[in-house]
Amino acid sequence: MRPVRTHLARGLGILACTLAIAHPSATGEPAKQGRPPDADRAAPPRPAVPFPHPIITEVLYAVPGGPDGDANLDGVRDPLGDEFIELTNPHDRGIDVGGYVLTDASANPRSQLVFTFPPMRVPPKGVIVVFNGAKARISAPVGDAKAAPKALHPRFAHAAIFTINASGGRAGFSNAGDAVVLRGPDGKLIQRVRWGNADQVAGGVGFLLDELAPLSTKGSVQREGNTAGAQWLAHADIDGKACSPGRLAPIAAPPADAGAGGPAGGAGGAAGGGAGGAAAGRQPSPSPWPDDAKRPDPGTAAPTDATPAGPTPKDGPAD
Repeated sequence: MRPVRTHLARGLGILACTLAIAHPSATGEPAKQGRPPDADRAAPPRPAVPFPHPIITEVLYAVPGGPDGDANLDGVRDPLGDEFIELTNPHDRGIDVGGYVLTDASANPRSQLVFTFPPMRVPPKGVIVVFNGAKARISAPVGDAKAAPKALHPRFAHAAIFTINASGGRAGFSNAGDAVVLRGPDGKLIQRVRWGNADQVAGGVGFLLDELAPLSTKGSVQREGNTAGAQWLAHADIDGKACSPGRLAPIAAPPADAGAGGPAGGAGGAAGGGAGGAAAGRQPSPSPWPDDAKRPDPGTAAPTDATPAGPTPKDGPAD
């Protein structure tokens, strides 16, 4: 009889172990088997466009009358020259915007608004503003299609400022309906922001990010963030102001160690890996962002001079 008792005891022991694993413990909590400690943490929101592309965050297509329309702070409100497009780097690594192209929806090369970026590194959350610039006298530092600005502009929240220097009276956005189109250096359709009665195929078909902005006659339209699913709003509905070139909508501040896109600026610098860094054997693109991490926070830093330069702003005809 001893062998029977021995086998019975062993069987009961195995059964007890099995039940202990399969059922909740005495505390009432299920047994955890190999669950990583950070499994319950929510994943950070992803940028609305994949790396290494920039994203359009604000557009002034209908310049308001009066002093509020002097978006480029040259002292004169102009229905074309004060139009602008704001972009940012939404990623946690630096990118190079050289070769990216901005256009409106016009297919006529004589009246199309077009701007091609020169080589320029942009650190995480770095902000760019491209003004139409027709008849404008924007104070330095300002870049153009030939070269990036030498420094960030203190009057536009320390953003990198460009001018298209659009010539002709028709090179500008249509207030009633148009689109801003962003293409990559290889011609890839990255982003389109359209409004009003713009054709649904204006500027092409197959964008990575295709968005509809509201009509606004009192100022710009602004994206409420850089992440997927963010909406476009009339700027006047955000804070009552006409526009804010260089200032992003309230989003997370860039990491303190984001660097500035310089040679030692972490992933955003010349040594930054991936498509955003300089290719092996090639000179890194220039960058107006300083190489230290103490630069002003893009989109949140206040301008050092809020008084427009030049003559007193004049009211222009409403578009």
